[in-house]
Amino acid sequence: MSGAAEDELLVKFFLGPWLIGSCLELVMMGVLGCQFLNYWYSYPEDRRVLRIAVAVLCVLNVLKSAECFASLWIFLINHFGDIQYDLALSATGWWDTANPLLVAILDFYVQCYFCSRLWAVSRRWWVVAPIFALDVFALVSMVLGTYYIETLQNEQVTDWFAAHLGSVFAGDVILSMTTAYFLIKTKKAVLSKHTARLIDSLIPLTFQTATPAAVVAMFNLIFSQMHRTNQPLLGYVEIAFNQVLPKVYAISMMYTLNARRELRARMSGSRTGNTSDMTSFRVAPRNTDGDVELGRIKVNATKEAARHVDVTDVFASTHPDGIKILVDEIITMHERAAANARVKPNDWTARTLAFIADYTYSKYVRGDNNPSYTKYLGYLDARELYPEFQPETFRAFVAELLAGKVEMPYSNERENFAKIIGK
Repeated sequence: MSGAAEDELLVKFFLGPWLIGSCLELVMMGVLGCQFLNYWYSYPEDRRVLRIAVAVLCVLNVLKSAECFASLWIFLINHFGDIQYDLALSATGWWDTANPLLVAILDFYVQCYFCSRLWAVSRRWWVVAPIFALDVFALVSMVLGTYYIETLQNEQVTDWFAAHLGSVFAGDVILSMTTAYFLIKTKKAVLSKHTARLIDSLIPLTFQTATPAAVVAMFNLIFSQMHRTNQPLLGYVEIAFNQVLPKVYAISMMYTLNARRELRARMSGSRTGNTSDMTSFRVAPRNTDGDVELGRIKVNATKEAARHVDVTDVFASTHPDGIKILVDEIITMHERAAANARVKPNDWTARTLAFIADYTYSKYVRGDNNPSYTKYLGYLDARELYPEFQPETFRAFVAELLAGKVEMPYSNERENFAKIIGK
């Protein structure tokens, strides 16, 4: 094959994947930009750590896109037609040599986020640790691969690329399957139908966000090993997949974060869709002397959340006569009480029973009695406003109560009450 024909093939198989991959990468950066803006304006109540993590992800992806654009400019403008110079840049240009490492860092960054989600679901360090170790090994493999790129040891480059991409693919598959397993396990343990429906939505979301990155990593692995075959030029095709891989990871992370509002709306609609005609009880807003905004400010000073345990729940499995109130029964009681209140709007007893049923439904079915729900209602966190503030724990309150240090509620009214009942 003549030199001109060989250069033409190199242009097609080397610059072609660079051009296609970089164009797709820049398009995905536009998608990511919309996702970042959507997150920033839709979730201002997120924890500061999470918002900083998203900001760092944004900066890293902008730098990666800038590197892609600069590479295209150098290959196609500054050194147009000099394919041999372009090939040599992988070892002589630090920005080109470090490109696979930057991709690996972005991949690892997003994988850490998904590992944190697995920890939140499983709460078992020994489940998360092996997957995290696999991701760390993938990153270290690319560090070594970058070293061998610079020293022109192509055989070792191919080996460490295989180790890196194989670990990435295996880590993604294991992470998705493990997360789905613990979500299904959690679903079986909950009584609330609302929570079960929420978990049903999270399970497909887990695979939807993991599949694209795993597929791209798989094709990246396959074509990276074509250098060993009798068609080594196909090995350059992996450049296109390597360019888009970090963007696919970033889009998966942002899609997961931004999907929360849709899931909340879907669950809220399923909770309230059939109760529009039920009697509703609202507490009138307090008088705020015209300062409406001040009246809307509420502060959550919860120290801890204590769980109400019914004695019948504890002995239901061992005591044959134990009465266990199921969620379905609470829903039925709620519907009957609301219907009775509509039929008898002037009956105070019916309205009181409907009020009690509303409270029970809110507490045990909707799960509104949770400190995390206060942010949704617009409360501020007392610990963020006043870091030195230390609310009293329930255990400390009970200890003072048993020690007789707590004043009995309404103790100043006991004498008046005694006079009323004639004692």
